[in-house]
Amino acid sequence: MSQQVVSVVIPAYNEAGAIEPVYRAAGEAIEQAGFNFEIIFVNDGSRDGTDEEVAALHEKDHRVKLINLSRNFGQHVAVTAGLEHASGSAVILMDCDLQDDPSTLPRFIQMWQEGYDVVYALRTDRKENFLKRLAFSAFHRVNHALSEIHVPSDAGLFCIMSRRVIDELNRFKERNRYLPGLRFWVGFKQTGIQVPRLARYDDKPRVSLSRLVLLSMDSLISSSKVPLRLATFLGFLMFCFAAVLSAYVIYSKYISFKAIPGWASEVGLILFFGSTQFIILGILGEYIARIYDEVKMRPLYIVETKLGAFGFQKSESE
Repeated sequence: MSQQVVSVVIPAYNEAGAIEPVYRAAGEAIEQAGFNFEIIFVNDGSRDGTDEEVAALHEKDHRVKLINLSRNFGQHVAVTAGLEHASGSAVILMDCDLQDDPSTLPRFIQMWQEGYDVVYALRTDRKENFLKRLAFSAFHRVNHALSEIHVPSDAGLFCIMSRRVIDELNRFKERNRYLPGLRFWVGFKQTGIQVPRLARYDDKPRVSLSRLVLLSMDSLISSSKVPLRLATFLGFLMFCFAAVLSAYVIYSKYISFKAIPGWASEVGLILFFGSTQFIILGILGEYIARIYDEVKMRPLYIVETKLGAFGFQKSESE
């Protein structure tokens, strides 16, 4: 067995029932590939005994480690906490709900050994309902089209990354983070492999559509200036429309001497310009809110307790 250690970072929020199955499946797959491992569960403010399940596993296997965050900070922040404590030569990111198939991990490890710094999953054959599949598809394709960093469609969190990629990611300080986008921003040698997206172990989705919308906004705004440029374009378009309309009014009044239609067109124009202005203000507000989050310089996360010996520890206040 190789002396190199592969770290597995798994964020968990109210996933007590999945802790032992994902530990066994991931551990067996990595041992099959011939590597030692550590599994870091990041408990993101769970209230169902997730931390107790991890603690019980730690008593049996000290390769299982736990980071308890003081409250729910969100999946991507929880993953960041795990990355900053992982000591492996490579780090695997995966969900706790067994939708990321652990049996595919040897394929990821093999590609990493062949020299790839990042090997990410291209999710296929999703088991969610039609509306959710449609929402995921729309999100990935819009994000791919508008982002300055072209994240491949259907590339999610599930991946393996080399130590040099992890070291670069750990230098990033931004609060509003979408890790697949940051991963591609880092660069180096990357490739994707197709992996079926399995059903949740309990068939009870944890992420609502509203949460997915917020995540898509974080992704797009953090990696693209297109919305701001769209606001500028809409403003210019409105100016041109108003100029043409003003010329028509002057022509009708002083040259053709025709009566100008009344209230319906006037109210329609007011609603059109008013709604467009609110859209532009909303886009600007989203960017300003994120600037406000950044300048406050609060810690990205707060650790309540840790369980296990971590080879690399970074202060959460940095």
